[in-house]
Amino acid sequence: MEPESEQSYAVGAYKNLHDDPAARGPIATGAAMIARWVFHLLFSVSRPFFRLFVPVVLLLMCTLAQGGCASCAGEEPPPSRGVIACKPQHSVLAVATSQSAADIETTAAGTIPVSFSVASTGEASLVMPLRTVPGRGVEPTISLTYSSGGGNGVVGMGFAITGGSAITRCPSNLAQDGEIREVRYDRFDKLCLDGKPLVIVGKDSGIIEYRTKPDTHTKIIGHDPEDTGMPQSFEAFLPSGMLIEYGTTAGTRPRGLGGVPRAWLAAVARDGRGNAMDYGYCFADAGEYTAEYALDEIIG
Repeated sequence: MEPESEQSYAVGAYKNLHDDPAARGPIATGAAMIARWVFHLLFSVSRPFFRLFVPVVLLLMCTLAQGGCASCAGEEPPPSRGVIACKPQHSVLAVATSQSAADIETTAAGTIPVSFSVASTGEASLVMPLRTVPGRGVEPTISLTYSSGGGNGVVGMGFAITGGSAITRCPSNLAQDGEIREVRYDRFDKLCLDGKPLVIVGKDSGIIEYRTKPDTHTKIIGHDPEDTGMPQSFEAFLPSGMLIEYGTTAGTRPRGLGGVPRAWLAAVARDGRGNAMDYGYCFADAGEYTAEYALDEIIG
């Protein structure tokens, strides 16, 4: 084949690719621009070099053109994921008629008292109290708290709602636990009380005793009647004399992978006089596990 005919053949192949409607996708357009530059380069070098690389260039352009066609062939978009409703796990009480919006006292921005502190371990913490309805006997004290060393809580990483206390599975780290281990939903998972790691201090038949780290002088008893190594429910004895029960009902045990509990939520809080508060939650279940959960009701 004569040099002029070789050049005419290559240019004709390039024009066919460029003008082909099937090759007008975003990838094919880029391939055509690259091909134009390559042909200009090849025309400026020797004919043996041109004769060697023309087939390679044509193969590359055809491959990219097919990819461009596949990307614009009218593929169906992925199906939209529906919103999972958070369903109450307790009996829903009738809501009493409330005040009109004009009669409700509001708090000016920036006037809510916030306390900040640094623990001996260097962890920063912040507490913002939330207003609640006054009650007789046991009253709910709800605060939005943050700890720089806390895990992923109900309201985000490091954040927790103290009124909605919970014992959760949490990952292990090298500094405190001697190993790096993610949550695997087995009996070896580390546990945390409101983001504070729990340390085992004693064991007996069906009983596991814990303390928080750093120590908050709270005694936590895990009830494990089948001696599986992972309690079914918990009791926390606070320095104030308050007793809080965790995970004593199915509605306070949101499920993780495999249907095992991913957390043990506060079910009831009692003081030394017998006054009690019951906590209710809503779960957003997705199959065998609970995707989200939230504190839904406090009855005192």
